[in-house]
Amino acid sequence: MEWGPLSEWVTASAEIAAVIVALFLPYYDEHRKSKLRTRNLKLFLYKLVHDILTKRDPEQIKNLESFLKLGYLIDDNSNDEIIFVVGNQILLELNSDQDEKITNQKVKKLLDQLELERS
Repeated sequence: MEWGPLSEWVTASAEIAAVIVALFLPYYDEHRKSKLRTRNLKLFLYKLVHDILTKRDPEQIKNLESFLKLGYLIDDNSNDEIIFVVGNQILLELNSDQDEKITNQKVKKLLDQLELERS
């Protein structure tokens, strides 16, 4: 049995590698986009909550509420659901009649649950 020249083996290996890359590249890109979207949602939630805690502006609380409602409705990634659940818990804490210091502590603990990557 003849195995053929080395150049044919190299060409065949390169073609197989090209097919593998072509098949799996879209999945990798989608995964990367999903991770970036999740990170951006977390950072945006952090920014909204941080603005609320520093300014105590009722308009900021309305912005947070709108973000949570719209985000939950248009979200198609089940991995992002925890962001909206924690966001709603934060909203409940902010709307409660507790002492401001206690509310701030609870809100910060809830934000820590999101494991924010701050850069």
